[in-house]
Amino acid sequence: MCFLADKLERNPKVAIKDINVYKIVKNHPVIGAVCSVYHTSFFWKLNKVFHEDMKTTSYGANYSGLVTSVDDGFHSYSPEKTFLRIYHSHSYNVLNVFSDKNTVGTIDGHADSDGYWKLALLKCVIPAGSHYYENSYGEIVSDTIMPISYELVDFDKWEGDIRVKF
Repeated sequence: MCFLADKLERNPKVAIKDINVYKIVKNHPVIGAVCSVYHTSFFWKLNKVFHEDMKTTSYGANYSGLVTSVDDGFHSYSPEKTFLRIYHSHSYNVLNVFSDKNTVGTIDGHADSDGYWKLALLKCVIPAGSHYYENSYGEIVSDTIMPISYELVDFDKWEGDIRVKF
C-alpha cells in the first residue's frame, strides 16, 4: 500500500477518539497467526498496541502542488470511505480495495494465489491520541495501531461490494 497525501492532507492529525480501521493481511494456516502482506516476518498480535514513527517524503508535483508520500507507519483503510470487491481469475483470486471517491480503479489489490498463505481482514483501532494521516480516498497511516480481530477472506462466499463492519 502506498499512501499519497494531497495538498490539504500534508499535516498529521491527532485522533480525538479511537478510530476503526482495517488492513489486508496474510494468515499462516499452521500457526494461526496473521502477518503483513508485504513483510511476512512481521506477525500481528491481537489486543497489543504497536507504535512506529511515521516518515514522509515529498517529491514531484501534480495539479494540487507537491506530492507527499507517507512511507513509514501503519497503513490501513477507513471502513466508512472504502469497500472491498473480489475478482476471480482462473488461477487465483484477488481482493481489491476501492474508494467511494474513486470507484473506477482500485486503491490496492492482493492476490491469493499460492494456496498456502490465505488473505485475512484484520480489524484494528487507532487509539485516541495517536498521530495519523488520512487522504481523501480513505487510506490512513498512523503511528499507533491495535489489532482487535481478524477473519479469513472467504472467496467462495463473499460476493459483490463488501463493507467492513465493526
